[in-house]
Amino acid sequence: MRVLVIAREFPPRSGGIGEVARLEAEGLSERNHECVVLTDSRHRLDRAYPTLISLPARGPDPLFHYHFALSVCKWIKRNGADFDAIHLHFPEATYVPLLAPKQELHRMWATVHTSWWGMWQRYYRRADFSHMSAREIPSKVALARIQSSLERRALRKVPRVAAVSEGVATELKQGYGLEDVAIIPNGTEPANREAAHPTWTTGLEPSERGVFVGALRGQKGLFRGIDALSQSSRRPSLLLIGTGRLRGRLEKHARRRACRVSFGGFVAKDTLVQVLGSSAFFFLPSFYEGQSVAALEACASRLPVLGFSGTGVEYSVSRANREWLVPNGDLPRFAAILDTFASDDRLRREIGTSNWSFATKYNAAKMVSEYESWLSDRSIASSHSG
Repeated sequence: MRVLVIAREFPPRSGGIGEVARLEAEGLSERNHECVVLTDSRHRLDRAYPTLISLPARGPDPLFHYHFALSVCKWIKRNGADFDAIHLHFPEATYVPLLAPKQELHRMWATVHTSWWGMWQRYYRRADFSHMSAREIPSKVALARIQSSLERRALRKVPRVAAVSEGVATELKQGYGLEDVAIIPNGTEPANREAAHPTWTTGLEPSERGVFVGALRGQKGLFRGIDALSQSSRRPSLLLIGTGRLRGRLEKHARRRACRVSFGGFVAKDTLVQVLGSSAFFFLPSFYEGQSVAALEACASRLPVLGFSGTGVEYSVSRANREWLVPNGDLPRFAAILDTFASDDRLRREIGTSNWSFATKYNAAKMVSEYESWLSDRSIASSHSG
């Protein structure tokens, strides 16, 4: 089978969607399928497989995504017939079905990691302007609803649609009227056991530190997370791994709240495993997640995850950890659980072990196997009219 994977994000500097696309492409290649990945010109693949093609894209979002889709569709017009399946990762590829040649639509499959409808309902309607970057504000005003309408049209053109969690599948049904949605959870690679003896450190003991991994943007809820940290009695230190336009404002916010927050920037994968292995808990106060790859990686490192329920974080952790998620927006309760995680080593080990079992279930090999079966099934695609 020849598979074309379209994911604007891709390693080495990428978010969770790019990591999933990498695992998919490499896994399918190892199973003797031929994979080609289309990404934007800021990304590259250091390994010999699969084939990676970087396409031009310019401008701020959403123009960047639109320009990327134009480049993709020009490439598909020339080469699409060479592939058995074209796998789109949403929301990175939202515009592709809207711009693609009609005769190529029957080859397309779409996996939705987060929906614009869900982003509007869970984040933009709830969050304050002060917690957003300048690029996010237009989405709160109107753009998210426009994007939601475009995403609905795009997904209705695609023969087969999958969601990464039951939560996202429910959003696609409620928001877009899509009934036949497969669920293929994200997977992660097992943590290296050497992570228990890290060489990378901040000079803090594991019991003193929580860690966050992800983009420094409003969706991740870091302002309200720091507010909760300031209400905790123990005030453990917090390490934020990631980059984004909110860093300067987050640094000022942490200083005003007298919280010990350090910023690690971008770190390589091997270093990230060491960081997780030397931390006490994973800090994820997000407004909205589909199924968080960062949280799955924390689970694979035997960390408890501190987050809010009803945000999608519940689809990224074990049942034992779900019992400790906080009602969305309850900062005093968040601060109390933060203190418990920082002080109770036995509880951390119990939840961490449960999370490790959960992450073992949602491993990369299982995800690749499910994608292989799904992309090989032509039953719906053959009857789709576009």
